Amino acid sequence: MCDDLHLDARGSLNSGGRAFHDVSWSLQKFIPATDVWESQNDLFEYIQPDLETLSDGMIFVTSTRYLKVFVPMRTTKCPGGMSPEAEGWNACWNSTFFPAGQYEMRLGLTNWIGGTSQVDFAFEKLDVPVPLVQMANGVKMITQSSKALFLQGVSLPSECTSGLQPDLIHSWTVTPTITVGGSAWSPAKGQVVSLPPFALTSGKIFTFKFTARAGQSAASVVIDVQVDDMPPVARLQGGDRLISISQMGPPSYILDASSSESTKIQRGSLFYYWTCYQNVKLVDAVIGLQKFDCALIASEDAYQGRVQLVLESEKLRKHAFTFSPNLRIPSYTTGCENGSPNFRCDPAVTYIFSVTVCDEDTSTCDENSRLSDSAKVEWSTSRQLIPEVFITAHDTTRISAEFNTVCEGGVGGSTKPHYQWIQLGPAGSDLLQDSSNLLTATTSSSLVMKPGLLNGADRCVAHTKATPDYAILSSFLTSLTWTQWQVCFPAICNAG
Repeated sequence: MCDDLHLDARGSLNSGGRAFHDVSWSLQKFIPATDVWESQNDLFEYIQPDLETLSDGMIFVTSTRYLKVFVPMRTTKCPGGMSPEAEGWNACWNSTFFPAGQYEMRLGLTNWIGGTSQVDFAFEKLDVPVPLVQMANGVKMITQSSKALFLQGVSLPSECTSGLQPDLIHSWTVTPTITVGGSAWSPAKGQVVSLPPFALTSGKIFTFKFTARAGQSAASVVIDVQVDDMPPVARLQGGDRLISISQMGPPSYILDASSSESTKIQRGSLFYYWTCYQNVKLVDAVIGLQKFDCALIASEDAYQGRVQLVLESEKLRKHAFTFSPNLRIPSYTTGCENGSPNFRCDPAVTYIFSVTVCDEDTSTCDENSRLSDSAKVEWSTSRQLIPEVFITAHDTTRISAEFNTVCEGGVGGSTKPHYQWIQLGPAGSDLLQDSSNLLTATTSSSLVMKPGLLNGADRCVAHTKATPDYAILSSFLTSLTWTQWQVCFPAICNAG
């Protein structure tokens, strides 16, 4: 009615930080208010608008070259005997300046190198006061099923009204229907709507409509929520490590991807595709990473699709000969006697193990699949018997910012271990260098930090020595979720 018109395209991009070379607003279609009902019933024959017959307000819009257009509605002297207050209005307005009806418009943009783009939009002008509504999230939102959804509508009473006005009543509708907990979900009344993770189906577009009503007057705005198909999250427990393939060492080692998660379906089934690489060296030339069949070192030939890849130490000992085939001796990363002709130790002797994770309904899953995610670890080997270090996993994975953070380290295969805790991340953070942050020394088996220190994603490592030469690393990672710390992969810390 008398509300001002605002058209704002200042969020437009792809002009390289420069002003757009050309901005054009054009009217594509106009249906006068008296013909709206007939047009909705397919009885109205639309006539292309003629620029010569456009209203003064629309001529102002289509002639401007600014990204933001502000058109104040013109008021006029009320007809004799008419009181705007008696009608519930605060003014009489010029109905011919911007006639009531449905407007369909187009915005065209041209950047400094001649690139063009355009977008169509529509709005309706009414001859009665309606609330002002807006979607804080915009007109379109792209998300994924594993994320919670939060939408907020904004509303204000119409400035065209006067006197005591009824309270605004807010409501939401959504199409298609959303199912939560096995039944159809109904949005709560209010300006905010939220949905838990995995409530929205991947690959669909959901249209949410927010309505504000004041008495018999109502206005609505819609937002399209596009739920993209996203790959799952691949995780390998344990991280990079040094393993012993001595006759006295453990009989097997396990690569565990059970912490991987689907982003499509809550606790959705996954397929695991394993890949093994080794660093090969011929004489003094490092050939680099070479892919080989994991069955050569795995406990089972049919390992693909399994959540764990179990490696046999006996097979690893035999496979050690393949790192330098021309020498016909086993190769290790560390742990050889100096100058021994029967063994070779070289820092380049490492394995890379990778797991690619796909949702189970994916037609094919390998390291090149589109909707997949991969995680990898690097393992070094030693012919010496070395300790295995670990950080104890607790029943709870919540770390409160109000309590001390306790990480309990342990070691197997050694009777007199020495401990050293170090921090790997984030970059620029070095909490363990300041002893005032700690309640225990970094050389103790358990690390206790004061509350409120962790910020962002902090990663620490337990560095355990059994002899001056060999060490194993085990790590933990924390990330902030609202006001609490949530241990991510692997879950090894506890609040105490």
